Amino acid sequence: MMASRDCGWVQIFVEDVQEAYDWTIMAFKIAEDANVQLPVAVNLDGFTLTHCMMDLKVLKDEDVAKFVGKRKAELKLDPENPISYGSLALPEYYLEIKRQQVEALENAHPVTEKFWKPTARHW
Repeated sequence: MMASRDCGWVQIFVEDVQEAYDWTIMAFKIAEDANVQLPVAVNLDGFTLTHCMMDLKVLKDEDVAKFVGKRKAELKLDPENPISYGSLALPEYYLEIKRQQVEALENAHPVTEKFWKPTARHW
């Protein structure tokens, strides 16, 4: 989490394996939403959740595929037409990029509410 903390990604923190599973599936819908278009990181405890036994309700692959849908991203690697993207943003563009990033993060909240019903346990 620390590596992506200040990157402007959507950060989701989970308490148990069911939340990790559910949020990982929902993360694709959130990240690809037209009003968000940001990476989503689902963060979980690196020992307690990964080394303990807990009940997990797993959905059928077909149901997950139907929910997630087809990948919307238009960019792909094309060896016949290579392109590159740099991380350098000169001052005249940096502020605009950061403004768009904040706007996308703010847009992520209502998108997540479409998929997750807040309860006292989760929020």
